[in-house]
Amino acid sequence: MITMDNKKNLLKFCLDKNVLSYNFDYIVLDMYTSPSYNFILKNALNVTNQIVIPVQPET
Repeated sequence: MITMDNKKNLLKFCLDKNVLSYNFDYIVLDMYTSPSYNFILKNALNVTNQIVIPVQPET
C-alpha cells in the first residue's frame, strides 16, 4: 500500500527493484508528455542526480 509519505519515492522503489540491477549507465525519462509539475515529475526529480532541460532558442 502506498501512503502519502512514501508516494514521492514510488519511482525510486520501482527502479531500484526492477531496473537498477541491470547496471545501466543512463536511464532516460521523457517528461515532455507531462510538462506540468505533477506527481510523475516530482518522482523523476527525486530519483535523478542529473537533469537535461531542452529549450528552443528564440530567433
